[in-house]
Amino acid sequence: MTKFYNVKMAKSLINDENIEKINQELSEIEDVINAEFTRESILKVEAEPEDFTGILNTAVNIFRRIDARSEVQYDFALNEDA
Repeated sequence: MTKFYNVKMAKSLINDENIEKINQELSEIEDVINAEFTRESILKVEAEPEDFTGILNTAVNIFRRIDARSEVQYDFALNEDA
């Protein structure tokens, strides 16, 4: 199952270096099949349905290390056809 999330963080911190770092850390989360953060502030996560809670808790911590005020929100519109 794939789910999409909007990530709110300072635009100045969404750069190639941080995107690469975030994607590397996301790929190392246990039970993640695939995960990608984009320049458009979209987080795409593929995992088994029962694994999303733990994965997202870890993902939030990754974003918060870069921007303490960051927020990760489920995007219902992007997930309508998923």
